[in-house]
Amino acid sequence: MSGKVLFTVGDDKYPACFNFANNPFDLYATGYLQAGDILVEFVKAEGCHIDTLIYPIVFNYRQYLELRLKEIIMKGRELLEQEGRYPNHHHKIKDLWDTAKPIMRKIWEEAGEPEEFGLIDNIMVEFSDLDPQSDAFRFPEDKNGKAHLSGMKRIGPSHFQSIIHKVSNFLDGVSSEIGVYLENMSDLRMNQAYDFE
Repeated sequence: MSGKVLFTVGDDKYPACFNFANNPFDLYATGYLQAGDILVEFVKAEGCHIDTLIYPIVFNYRQYLELRLKEIIMKGRELLEQEGRYPNHHHKIKDLWDTAKPIMRKIWEEAGEPEEFGLIDNIMVEFSDLDPQSDAFRFPEDKNGKAHLSGMKRIGPSHFQSIIHKVSNFLDGVSSEIGVYLENMSDLRMNQAYDFE
């Protein structure tokens, strides 16, 4: 029967596991980043398939950015004890960045403006202009039949990857630090609760 069921282990020696992480947003974001990296390394090594694989490469990296920003918004608001989670009714990456940025500024207000903000501002504008709804690299045309990416000619996958990694190094660090702050805050509350007993 397992040969007729899609979502099962089957004969796989190394099956994938689900629902084991404390932070599923990190798991998903990391997976999309790794998928983009694997595809870029493949086309660099093989020297072929770039004209078809560029779509999932860019989509994977964009999906990473969206998930990481949503996580930073959600966890940052939790840390700052603000209402709400993250905007889940759209995929507008520049709007997510514009929501995440003041949260980061508030958390690290004494540290000043990180130099990475300028780079991320620029690439969010590029993504917003080229792929505002996260569908330009998933479908060849929009819902009205208008072609996506009609002005695009060429993208260098290694260049694209290197820029994404400058951003991901920063955003992953932000995510990790917020996680540490939340853990410390939780420990502090637990200790205070014990003190009152």
